[in-house]
Amino acid sequence: MPLRAYCELDAFKVYFLDIGLLSCMSGLTSNILTTNDDIFVEFKGILTEQFVLQEIKSAIDYFGYYYTNKTSTSEIDFLINNSDGIIPIEVKAGINLKAKSLKTYIDKYNPPYAIKTSLLNYAVNEKIKNFPLYCIRDIV
Repeated sequence: MPLRAYCELDAFKVYFLDIGLLSCMSGLTSNILTTNDDIFVEFKGILTEQFVLQEIKSAIDYFGYYYTNKTSTSEIDFLINNSDGIIPIEVKAGINLKAKSLKTYIDKYNPPYAIKTSLLNYAVNEKIKNFPLYCIRDIV
């Protein structure tokens, strides 16, 4: 800690300022977003990550940290630094319960807890707290 001390400036993700702008610039219409269109399947992960980032930034002063392992495909969508320590946040666009990257991160760094956000209801499974997407702003 702090997370800023571990930043690698040549490794970054790019997000839009607003989820509405992302949808518009991607050409996603409201019809595509409200149906199970194949195009939406391709974008739902990106849109969900954008939504979560906006919610976090609206709650705290947040730079936008993430974790990736150079030797594998393991990636954690967001890391926050709070009074408990460094907390990993895994974003799931649906109800997929698998979070292999999150479990790998927990085994390696032993955070006090980890957060997974998805369409599922609140649940706690060992160190992983699952929060519904709609309440992510309230937990950071």
